[in-house]
Amino acid sequence: MHIKGVGGHYATKNTVAKILNAGYWWPTMFKDVHEYIQRCDSCQRTGRPTPTTRWPLVPIMPLAPFKKWGIDFVAPIQLGTKHTQRRYILVATDYATRIIEAEATRRDDAATISKFLFKAIVTRYGCPLELVSDRGTYFLNSVIEDLTSHFQIKHRKTTPYNPKANGLTEKSNGLLCKILLKVTHPILPIEFKVPTHWVLDCQRLGNDESQLYRLKEVLSLEERREVAKQQTEQIQLKRKKAYDKRVRPVTLLKEDLALLYDSRHARFP
Repeated sequence: MHIKGVGGHYATKNTVAKILNAGYWWPTMFKDVHEYIQRCDSCQRTGRPTPTTRWPLVPIMPLAPFKKWGIDFVAPIQLGTKHTQRRYILVATDYATRIIEAEATRRDDAATISKFLFKAIVTRYGCPLELVSDRGTYFLNSVIEDLTSHFQIKHRKTTPYNPKANGLTEKSNGLLCKILLKVTHPILPIEFKVPTHWVLDCQRLGNDESQLYRLKEVLSLEERREVAKQQTEQIQLKRKKAYDKRVRPVTLLKEDLALLYDSRHARFP
């Protein structure tokens, strides 16, 4: 019913329906049919692998602010004019504070990355301890190696073809692209006439009040950082608990056979 004749290698439900229509039935029908289809060689070789969770989630606990950054290029975008177009966006995300630094660039090369790291991160937030990137040629070269060595930055490279290894930066890229799609439109004339809060004629703080407010902010900074760290750890542990419920571990023994998915056969020739 599954293979020969007009079987068609259908899934469990349709195969069971064919068996019932042929006048057969037994108590463990669904279980037996499902196990048989799981062992079907043709179905395993031509079917798309079912996305399942194999390994528990390993949260990345945050370090001190601005000590670990993820960096990546957004793919070429079609914005700007033909001659002044900046086709790439270089994005860096801090793992602790989730602060995003981004810059539109004309090229995706090592010199551009080096200038960005020094200007946007080192001179503004201090030298980080770690830098996470993929294995693109613009990240793996002597220029970036000299920069990270000079500032004693540990350059961590992600696993090839695994965007999840730098998931925080990939998420920032997606968020940035969504924002650009929403705001890249002509500016209305009325927007030039409506001033911001800082230029409105309103009551301003004097020097004493401003200094007192700034002092309170500075004194409470360490406490706020500790609270933010604790909240981040609680959220990560909560997400790990929910994620690990879907884990279906697979134990492979020595000399077991396994199939490697080939996307070239995903389309009909």
